[in-house]
Amino acid sequence: MRKQITILSVATALMAMISCGNSSVPSDGIFGEIPAKLNELVKDPNADIKEATAEIREKMKGQTIPYEMGDGLEYTIDKAPVIEEVKMTDGRPTIVAEMDVVFNKDLNGVNDHVIYYFLVDDDQPLKAENSGILLTDEFGFEKLPAEKSSLWEQNKYNIKKGDKMHRTLFINQINVVPILLSKYKKLKFVSKDEFDNTDVNANAASIMKELDK
Repeated sequence: MRKQITILSVATALMAMISCGNSSVPSDGIFGEIPAKLNELVKDPNADIKEATAEIREKMKGQTIPYEMGDGLEYTIDKAPVIEEVKMTDGRPTIVAEMDVVFNKDLNGVNDHVIYYFLVDDDQPLKAENSGILLTDEFGFEKLPAEKSSLWEQNKYNIKKGDKMHRTLFINQINVVPILLSKYKKLKFVSKDEFDNTDVNANAASIMKELDK
């Protein structure tokens, strides 16, 4: 099972930022000025976080998210991820990004497709997320005949080399403290094997440990 970051609930995460004593939160990551704003707002328990970040989130629309590709992927990026919206839910900012991928090899008899990625500070992955989607006829892939008649039988498809797919990413699915949020400089798209065998928690914990010194 994926070793996913579970660093604190929203409220606890914000309070933890105060306790670390770091008043300087960078704004050069993919979340821009939002982490610094969250750090500022935690000092005011009556602040409306959604309203206070509205202008920042609006300015982020249309920005391209930096990314790199890991080894062994069955696809390449045809259109880089672009921010369509930044949602704020219960104090957690989530980037909604649109992108296109093109497959570089055949995938036969599949009913879904999962994109795995890390949120990275330079070369250090700090958080792991994935985006899975159930395949349907609307994608235009070659549909295989049903193996048996069943209401529960999922359709299967052949994806051919060169086929394209539009995907939506929801980045920051689990909330983290603002200082970690500020360190997400780019996405790294990886294989399932790399995703499963990278301990992002250890990297994130080492950063938090340094802040406590």
